[in-house]
Amino acid sequence: MTLSAAGTSLPAYIASRIAAERGFGNQAVANVFGSNTFNIFVGLGLPWVIYCLANDGSYSELENEHILESILTMAGALVLFVALMLQTGYVVLKWHADLFVLLYVCYGESTDHFLRTLHSLSRLYHSLLSALSLFMQWHIR
Repeated sequence: MTLSAAGTSLPAYIASRIAAERGFGNQAVANVFGSNTFNIFVGLGLPWVIYCLANDGSYSELENEHILESILTMAGALVLFVALMLQTGYVVLKWHADLFVLLYVCYGESTDHFLRTLHSLSRLYHSLLSALSLFMQWHIR
């Protein structure tokens, strides 16, 4: 799951960064929201709907430990983001990014999955570097 999340988020990040660097801030923000919305609805919702349709319309195997805390955290981050956008006239400042990275790290520290996620991302990073190295060696020949 972590690898697929990184695989879908990395292209969105690159496209948004390029758009932002070229001065298309609205496009960058819209890309982030659009890709994440698509991932949530299609990546999570579609398999769930298919499973429920194939199994008499129910799914009771989902573990829901600490789900309320996660929902409240996500809602709080959204409220904070909207408040910052209203305060700055819809201008994203660097300290906003720093704040949200800090909040993400704090949230990650409070979950059991944080270290496993870092380990998976580290393996993904090394795999990507290896693939890039092989591609560069092949391309240079």
